[in-house]
Amino acid sequence: MNFNLPQGWKLAKLGEVGEVITGSTPSTSKPEYYGSEVPFVTPVDLDNDDPVTKAQNYLSRSGASQARLLPPDAVMVCCIGSLGKVGIAGIQLATNQQINSLIFDKSKILPRYGYHFCKTLKPILEHMAPSTTVAIVNKSRFSEITIPFPPLPEQRRLAAILDKADAIRRKRQRAIVLTEDFLRSAFLEMFGDPVTNPKGWGAGTIDEVVSNPKEDIRCGPFGTQLKVRELVPEGIPLLGIENVHNDHFVSNTEKFLTEKKAEELSRFDACPGDVLITRMGSIGRACVVPKGIGKARISYHLFRIRTNPDKCLPEFLAATICRSGTFQHQLRRLAHGAIMDGLSTSILKEIVFLLPPVEMQLHYLNVVRKVERNLIKINHSAENANILFSSLTHRAFRGELTPQAAEKLLKEAAAG
Repeated sequence: MNFNLPQGWKLAKLGEVGEVITGSTPSTSKPEYYGSEVPFVTPVDLDNDDPVTKAQNYLSRSGASQARLLPPDAVMVCCIGSLGKVGIAGIQLATNQQINSLIFDKSKILPRYGYHFCKTLKPILEHMAPSTTVAIVNKSRFSEITIPFPPLPEQRRLAAILDKADAIRRKRQRAIVLTEDFLRSAFLEMFGDPVTNPKGWGAGTIDEVVSNPKEDIRCGPFGTQLKVRELVPEGIPLLGIENVHNDHFVSNTEKFLTEKKAEELSRFDACPGDVLITRMGSIGRACVVPKGIGKARISYHLFRIRTNPDKCLPEFLAATICRSGTFQHQLRRLAHGAIMDGLSTSILKEIVFLLPPVEMQLHYLNVVRKVERNLIKINHSAENANILFSSLTHRAFRGELTPQAAEKLLKEAAAG
């Protein structure tokens, strides 16, 4: 951070103000290591609950003895793959090797202050990561990152302000989740449980809903085809995990290609009506590319599916992936309980989807469109809360967040 520290503030490396611990994965060949005792946190569990008290996967007590257990208040930061995802432990837990965790020396850094600081690290970690297919920041480099910090009373004040702003932001996100829950319920009410298929709908695989599987099912370019150093500040957007939310496309992107490189990667284009599926990080999110996107390419972290609308509407495919529950259910079954590092094309093609008649798909989408008009307003409010939270965070760690400025911004955030 290039700025003058306010009076009384200090600057130190993370490794100097806390213990850095890299997680590990107990042998997946020993099923007795996995159970329901100790949360086993992976990147998909970060950026969600505050504090983190549960996970998608759990270890048994014997499995926990093979892992590096973390105490409550440990701050977890993803440093492999989905760089910059963060969580703070609410109970004793363990993490996999993608996560570096900080046990702060509380005489120097309060955990809540350190937690909010670590939430600012994503761009720093992305800059530090070498040009490899999977972005990695190792423990030693992570430990070298510097943190500015004031005396403990000021840390406590700043952390309390950021906690309030984050609570407002999470409330907006919760409204989005509740709307998504309604749409999920509407899907199940209309089509039934996809696993048992009580209404007897037809079913099929990804291969069966496209015209040409070889061309219409595409994974983004591998590292040999696109290197990090070939990315540019502006140009043709390179779509990634950050653009794909559950049945919702987010247009903001920070990665671009030159016209020449985009032409080389023309096989990896993304067009309106294409379905994008995340294959790394938060595996199994899906959305439809909207109209007006212009020229764009997909990254290695995404699948692009180009459906035949006479068989399956793209919006219905995205909805069944996000809302039916069958996608994640089958992923767990096909992975045989192991933790998946990425979704392969072969596994994707094994997953079976409900395929009701197109007119029934349209009926469901009409329900969705009515709800989505309200969802647009909720998303706008959530985006404003995120912007205000970013402003508060930026000022807090530069020592510029006065009580008056904090009160003004918090009121703006609460007003929506």
